Amino acid sequence: MYHIIPMLALSIFIVVPAQAQTVKRIDLRNGSGISTFYLVFAAREGSPVGHAFVIWGSDDADKQMCVQNAFGLYPQKGKGVFGEVAGEIANESLKGGMSKISDRLIVIVNSWHHSKAESIRREWARRGNYRVAESDCVSFIDAVARAIGLKTPKRSLSTLKPQWYVRELMKLN
Repeated sequence: MYHIIPMLALSIFIVVPAQAQTVKRIDLRNGSGISTFYLVFAAREGSPVGHAFVIWGSDDADKQMCVQNAFGLYPQKGKGVFGEVAGEIANESLKGGMSKISDRLIVIVNSWHHSKAESIRREWARRGNYRVAESDCVSFIDAVARAIGLKTPKRSLSTLKPQWYVRELMKLN
């Protein structure tokens, strides 16, 4: 599902919740074009462990429109703590947590990066599995980050929570 809203440059990703946010922007483009593409590596609070997901965005200067689409990995049933369970890549807009974003790494990218990230999303959607710390929401955003050439933190106790992982991702890039 896509959400089409008036073009607001990067402000489409600036949803200001009550809690403080950590935000960083980097630019991986090696040229410019009429359209601008973004990948936002986001973490949100609102549960004991939090959640991480990726926002795909694009600005179309000709149409003066922005399109954004956000996806994260969830267990379908159960928690995936004591073993693997069925997982799904879900649309974050339908999960209602976009306003609870606490940490965001906004990466301005070329269309190639944007497409590569989309291919990783499709690959993970086909997998259909979920297991905490092995194939979870952080693992999903880690795979997308690696695919576009970002430096990624090692998974450890210091990056176990999604917010901690995204903060370390920001430090490395």
